[in-house]
Amino acid sequence: MFVGAIEWQPGFEYPGAEAASKTITNCFYSANIWGDTKGRSLDDQVTEPVTIAGMPGYRTTGIVNFSHSPMELTSATELVVVVLETDQGPSVFVTETAVGVEAHEEAADAAYESLTGIS
Repeated sequence: MFVGAIEWQPGFEYPGAEAASKTITNCFYSANIWGDTKGRSLDDQVTEPVTIAGMPGYRTTGIVNFSHSPMELTSATELVVVVLETDQGPSVFVTETAVGVEAHEEAADAAYESLTGIS
């Protein structure tokens, strides 16, 4: 999980919360972070508007499935990317959670529910 300000690549205009949430999800999926997994696919991707603490934004979710994975408890992970338009500029919240591992799913849900924005 991570939370932070978004700084778009120099020379490119920030595309807005909807496009940013989709782009960050796809970048995370495409990154070389998945170890010895094979046959990776990004499925069930959904982007929807959200409002958190009065701040508008977009949430993109998707399931990364693996046809082969050395992990014992799961063969998939859920990505959640939330981009909010704050007074201080765009901010992002991201979780990557093992599907079917209840403690992980509960912790990710609690983190999402705790979002309150900057005051």
